[in-house]
Amino acid sequence: MDQTDYKIVRILCKDARTPFQRIAKTLGIGTDTVIRRYNKLKEDGVILGSTVVLNSK
Repeated sequence: MDQTDYKIVRILCKDARTPFQRIAKTLGIGTDTVIRRYNKLKEDGVILGSTVVLNSK
């Protein structure tokens, strides 16, 4: 995992629904690059999935 992967993970930890296009723009890389890296992180078991947290109110 390099710095770019780390930045992608950090963004997704803050909001797992962040669009790949927004991540790409924020990091100054192509959307295809973000998608490829995301898929690799999933394959490697770094990203296991995303979750929804419900408000109990």
